[in-house]
Amino acid sequence: LIRRSFNLVLLGQFHTSPALFQKLFRAVGDLFPLAFQMALPIMGTIFLVDVAFGLVARTVPQMNVFVLGLPARILTGMTILFIALPNFLSAFNQNFTDSLRDLREILNLIGGAG
Repeated sequence: LIRRSFNLVLLGQFHTSPALFQKLFRAVGDLFPLAFQMALPIMGTIFLVDVAFGLVARTVPQMNVFVLGLPARILTGMTILFIALPNFLSAFNQNFTDSLRDLREILNLIGGAG
């Protein structure tokens, strides 16, 4: 793709158009929901672990929750990541395919062919 990009956009040639900016904003905008969907299970679970440790800290003040909380959050995050990884891989595959298609279209627009 990099070698072909030099054929699509010649050196010193850069065309801007409203279609180019629309495509760029659409490509960046499509990444946010994907990132949110991927981060939500892990961040939500870690939030629930923090709430649970907050309740433990209020009921048993002698217990040092900070010492136990950090390894528990790491272990919980890694466990949820391991469980959700197959779903992430399918999302990565689809998003990577779409991103390559979008990149070709953006290069065509920059090169003036679009």
